[in-house]
Amino acid sequence: SEMCIRDRLYTAGFSGGSRLASAIAAVTGKVQGVIACGAGLPVNKTFTPSATLFTYVALVGDEDMNYQEMINTKEELDQHAVPNELLIYEDSHRWPPQKQIVRAFGWLELQAYEKKLRTIDAEFVKTYYESQYKIADSLAHHQHEFRAVREYKSLLRNFANYYTLDSIQTKIALLENTDVYKQEVVIRANNIKEENARYEKFSTKFTHELLRAASDDNYRWWQTEIGKLNDEIAKETNIRKIKMLKRLKYTVYAGIYESSMMFIGNEKYKHALYCDLVLVHFNPEQAYWYYRLAESLSLIHI
Repeated sequence: SEMCIRDRLYTAGFSGGSRLASAIAAVTGKVQGVIACGAGLPVNKTFTPSATLFTYVALVGDEDMNYQEMINTKEELDQHAVPNELLIYEDSHRWPPQKQIVRAFGWLELQAYEKKLRTIDAEFVKTYYESQYKIADSLAHHQHEFRAVREYKSLLRNFANYYTLDSIQTKIALLENTDVYKQEVVIRANNIKEENARYEKFSTKFTHELLRAASDDNYRWWQTEIGKLNDEIAKETNIRKIKMLKRLKYTVYAGIYESSMMFIGNEKYKHALYCDLVLVHFNPEQAYWYYRLAESLSLIHI
């Protein structure tokens, strides 16, 4: 029946497609759940999530430019009591690997049980629990305390109705009490603070020069700052700091690229040319960016 089809209707997408998947679910009210990969909710701030609208499983790599956004999206959905889960793994801004997609579908199956859309399959619950428990235990075993705590807390949220999980509570308490975990919390908070501050530096420069669509110094500032960033990434030894620096670089680059595309669409070719000249410094070894530059130059002279 139509109701049965709606009960198992899901949307999914990556990056801009992820926002579209969420928008379709929000506008139609006929989607059971959203699989959001690499980007959060629609930019339209008039949309307010509700607990009865849809379930939401998000996936993001820890080097993805939208990493912080996805964490903030989970916090927003939690505040509105929207059933949601966030899966974080080691990757950049691209479609999640198969293993993570399988995890997302498993979580959606649990939500179907919670909403009584499907009869509980005890064997599936057991198998899925064991697979997720194995991930958390492996992280703890390999001294990834912060990520292990996230996974253990996910087990509590998702399986408390099926099993007694006192041992999981104990594992979380023990890990959170270690000096390593406490230090990791501080390091991560400092990295996020630094990432935001340094992004603001790039954004301020870009906004200033974009007003007249020209560089103040023939793009020497961009060449120097991008060079420094690349050197830091190459020389840094702390893996969390490296991931932060990579996110920073990709965030700045992606914002300028999207601006270029927007200006081309609006026939503001001088502004697009400025963006493309900056982008060349992010990708000096790749021919494609010189092709874009030549295209922008030709459009100005048409």
